[in-house]
Amino acid sequence: MPILVRLVLTLSVGGGVLEQGLSAQTVGEARTSVISIPKVDSAPRLEEFLGTNPGAGQNGRLIRISGFIQRAPSDGMPATEQTEVYLGRDESRLYVIFVALDDEPEKLRARVERRESITLDEDAVGFYLDTFDDRRRAYQFETNALGVQDDSLYSEDTGVVDETFDTVWDSRGVLTDRGFVVWMSIPFKSLRFPADGTTWRFAFWRWIARRSEGSWWPRVTLKTRGLLSQAAAVEAPDGITGNRNMQFVPYTSWRAFRGIDQRIPTQPVAISNLADAKAGLDAKFVIKDSLVVDSTANPDFAQVESDEPQSVVNQRFEVFFPERRPFFTENANYFDLPLTMPNERFLFSRRIGDPQVGVRLTGKLGPYSVGAISADDRGPGEAAADIDPAAGHRAYVDVVRVSRELAGQSNVGALMTERRFRGSSSRLIAGDFIERLNKNWSSSLVMAKTWNRSREGTTSAGTDVEARLRRESLAWNYDLRWLDRSPAFHTDLGFVPRADQRVLTQVVSYTSYKAGRWFRDVKAELALDKAWDANGTGLFAHVLPTMTMEFRDPTTVSIYHHTWNDSLRPVDYPVLQSVTRYNEQLSGFSISSRHFRRVGFSVDMDIGDWVNYNPAPGHPPGLVHAVHGRATITARPIGRLQIANTYLLDEGVAASNAGTVFSSNVVRSKWSWQFSREWSLRFIGQYDSTIASSSLTSQATARTFNGDVLVTYLAHPGTAIYVGYTSDFRNPSLLDVRPAQDRFQNDGRQFFMKVSYLLRR
Repeated sequence: MPILVRLVLTLSVGGGVLEQGLSAQTVGEARTSVISIPKVDSAPRLEEFLGTNPGAGQNGRLIRISGFIQRAPSDGMPATEQTEVYLGRDESRLYVIFVALDDEPEKLRARVERRESITLDEDAVGFYLDTFDDRRRAYQFETNALGVQDDSLYSEDTGVVDETFDTVWDSRGVLTDRGFVVWMSIPFKSLRFPADGTTWRFAFWRWIARRSEGSWWPRVTLKTRGLLSQAAAVEAPDGITGNRNMQFVPYTSWRAFRGIDQRIPTQPVAISNLADAKAGLDAKFVIKDSLVVDSTANPDFAQVESDEPQSVVNQRFEVFFPERRPFFTENANYFDLPLTMPNERFLFSRRIGDPQVGVRLTGKLGPYSVGAISADDRGPGEAAADIDPAAGHRAYVDVVRVSRELAGQSNVGALMTERRFRGSSSRLIAGDFIERLNKNWSSSLVMAKTWNRSREGTTSAGTDVEARLRRESLAWNYDLRWLDRSPAFHTDLGFVPRADQRVLTQVVSYTSYKAGRWFRDVKAELALDKAWDANGTGLFAHVLPTMTMEFRDPTTVSIYHHTWNDSLRPVDYPVLQSVTRYNEQLSGFSISSRHFRRVGFSVDMDIGDWVNYNPAPGHPPGLVHAVHGRATITARPIGRLQIANTYLLDEGVAASNAGTVFSSNVVRSKWSWQFSREWSLRFIGQYDSTIASSSLTSQATARTFNGDVLVTYLAHPGTAIYVGYTSDFRNPSLLDVRPAQDRFQNDGRQFFMKVSYLLRR
């Protein structure tokens, strides 16, 4: 999904009917009246909009929206190309047709590719739809110029775009000699809305890839914070319902595999199974159009899509990987709180590893948003060794989230989570408040407490307080954050890598949009952090100035200098006799470009002094001369073939010239061939090499190679066939009991097939 749509975009208030008697009712310049979507007797067809007089056959039947205004690169200026949107509906579906004209149609960029694979170098159209008119959450539906789909959920409170959301809808797209036309059909059964709602809100956008131009109706401006608060008001269609909306997705899977049981790390054992078969069911029930009950029985949570590569070398804290499992994805943002640290969550559903039975409730009741989860988790018992009393037992999880809308787009809420396992427990209670102060300023507050009991009977309790003040505007932006987290704050169900810290963060930036002939905009940003522990001991101080220049071709260049003072304590590293301060600094740059139609690339690199957080046993951490790099090149050499190559480099050389401490290289190549919108073939090969000096670091030396092939038939979310093969090679092998041999050994492989089918009524 384009980054344009991931940003917090703002829109002016909606428009009204200006004129009738043309090829359709026409909505142009935005006004404050409410638009009415006409009801049609038959569905409009894409072919009716392909001629020189598009929509002529819809005379008086549809509303036509025009007059798109740029947000980028020239905020407030008319769009460089004309775009028209036609709206209509019947008893069961909403119809949206985009007619996107272009004076240079040969320069349009679009590909037949897998669902949710649209990138910034493609021309695309889409819209936001807020069906509750609460100006807090919205659906987003978008396609590229050939009708390839992407859908997501947007949260105004947190600014998060939930890409894991999937629903069923139809789309087609056609390139013409005057531009392109996209036809969308959204079943009302795929939407959640109040039965007595009177108003929905829409915002339509178009992205012109070669110019990095985003235009919107109604007008988009960065001068005002927020998106949904400024979307156009539309009368909620009457006489529609999603009642009797029940969905069932049965699945069956089979695999033959050979792997290694590592439950006892010192005694790994080879295991295999030639006929490991499973079956299960996901079900969805929609209550009064706005509440959703999801249930699952024996779900298959094995990932058919691998996570994107990340560096895990010389990491002091846990690395974040996003949730991808369908059972947890619908309305996932109902459980979000406005936390201040990137990627942190009080509910991180990947902690629920292997449920046999689970139930979720999400939705809205008037001004209240509700969310609840109850599930078991077989994962802890499966991970325990046979000699562990916990082997074969399961954990139990309960989560409840309630929030209430207040006047002026403010919000108050509460969250409770609990996990129980074999006499141990982890509980969290949190309250949050979000207030929109005016059109530019907003604030938030989170207060939380945890209680934990171990299997041995020891107990602990901790607190967390987080506050934020933000200003969002066209030029000047400001972000002030405060975090106060006690040493004992911990939640088994969250992603909270670090406790015992008080952090003050400020980020100020200025963007100039009058940069001249070569630049689209120039942005200067300064980020400052200062942190202490509960005793007042300094933990770190961070200064990061950044200059970013976006060229018109489009290419983006950033340069920065990162200064970081890190203080490590004896409690962090017992080998230290006192608090030790390390002065770190990195200078770096990043370049990304979508200038070429068939090749795109990005390069990030920084060089400087950094701490070796994983010293050899008995040795304190020390500074190393560090190099971090990441490069990606995506090529589309022929037809529907796409080749995405990624290279990651992390290297540290001892400051005392004692040699290389660690050197990590990751090379990944992903080849994708899209036969049609439904059928695809994918191959991924990834090589990881970590060479480490045992006298300088506890990081292990290892090399791995992973390869997988996947054939996919994806008719729509829920109906799919996957057939794949994976194989893992390692040097040294996990089964080596003798000194490591300089050869790869296959220590894991599987052939698998999974079939699922969506039944909906």
